[in-house]
Amino acid sequence: MEYVRVIILAIIQALTEFLPVSSSGHLVFFQKVMGMQEANLFLDLILHLGTLLAVIIYFFRDLLNILIDGISATGELLQGQRPSDVMYRNPNLKLFIYVIIATIPAALAGVFLLKPIEATFDSFRFVGFTFLFTGLVVLLTKRFQANDGKNLNQLKFMDSVWIGIAQAVALLPGVSRSGMTISSGLFRGLDRDLAFRFSFIMSIPAVLGAFLLKLKDNWHEIHNGRVWIYLVGASVSFVLGLLVIKILSRIVIRGNFYLFAYYSFFIGILTLILSIWIK
Repeated sequence: MEYVRVIILAIIQALTEFLPVSSSGHLVFFQKVMGMQEANLFLDLILHLGTLLAVIIYFFRDLLNILIDGISATGELLQGQRPSDVMYRNPNLKLFIYVIIATIPAALAGVFLLKPIEATFDSFRFVGFTFLFTGLVVLLTKRFQANDGKNLNQLKFMDSVWIGIAQAVALLPGVSRSGMTISSGLFRGLDRDLAFRFSFIMSIPAVLGAFLLKLKDNWHEIHNGRVWIYLVGASVSFVLGLLVIKILSRIVIRGNFYLFAYYSFFIGILTLILSIWIK
């Protein structure tokens, strides 16, 4: 029975982590509606590790290109070539730098606004409104259908800043990280593929950092004899995560990302109705 529960949680994690429907919002929803106690924190970390590995494997070629361009750019800079020329010839290095810039707003929000953000998790009604907010943002991408937007060489500093701010807003429960960052990329004129890739690659340092910070406080859980249960959960979230990323990439590239808005509106309205009785 424990394995079944872990598999169900892994499926929910993989679906809500990547689709623009907010995993944190669904966590609050199920806890409130079903009277669930808070989940095992170490299990939650392990499930996040599974989905993080899915992102790394799916975008492995991009990450490898970033490494290659980084080595190439270092050699060119040591030869005295101009930084602007080096950056243009090594666009994946530019992607790496802008991804780091985009993680800064969320990192600052996590440090200085942690307590106010955590307080919002106790408000069921607040989550209902943030679900609706996510739906509205995602729906607006319907107006940004052109697939001839900015490529990697045309990516600007302020593009990464605004996408980073969107990721910081997504720290609130009910606000989807992928929904906000992909939408922001489209709003800034990025082509669909770049908006998708940038969103997921920028999630790697953010999720990895949060994972490592929490892991050191929960490492003792690995010694409680439930290693195989944790491995099953991580495996399910990893495999399903790869599948979900693949499906989402096709949806974004075909210009149908906005369709997820209707689910967010549904879950948001349902949450607000239930919040009349559930506090």
